[in-house]
Amino acid sequence: MSLFDVSVSIINKFCDYFKENFSSIQFEAFKKFVYAMLKDYKRLNLAALAKELPLNYEALQYFFSDSRRGL
Repeated sequence: MSLFDVSVSIINKFCDYFKENFSSIQFEAFKKFVYAMLKDYKRLNLAALAKELPLNYEALQYFFSDSRRGL
């Protein structure tokens, strides 16, 4: 089972608090990012997360560093 096939109600409720700050595409990426952070990594960084997410590293880095409205 993929990490993204799981639905945990407390995580979904947490993410829903931020829903109004994102477009629907951005919110889905944000939600996947939160779930991806739950995986056990040797080193948690953007490069490791980008490998798990359906986003490339550059888009993920831009979302966190330069963009006000992201992806």
